[in-house]
Amino acid sequence: MKPSDFQKTIQCQFECKLKRVVKGIVKNYQKELKRRMSKQDAYQWLADLICAPLSEAHIGYLGEYYCKQVIEESRASLSGGYVFLRGSFPDRLHWAL
Repeated sequence: MKPSDFQKTIQCQFECKLKRVVKGIVKNYQKELKRRMSKQDAYQWLADLICAPLSEAHIGYLGEYYCKQVIEESRASLSGGYVFLRGSFPDRLHWAL
């Protein structure tokens, strides 16, 4: 038996709503992936800044001196004054304008 026009309309509406839901799920998944990458990049930046392995790149492991260094570098990066080049802290300082 051939589906009626009403059934076709309902099927079309259902598929449209289903596509919206799936699209939202995919967008949320992509946002989460982007957030995780930026979090990992931040930990990598911290590890490079303090010349420590990535497993020890956590603010809870840092002493007062390195905490102050991280604060200064963060403020400088956020203000746009200069950019920290990877792998050059603390013994060799290289700054790019």
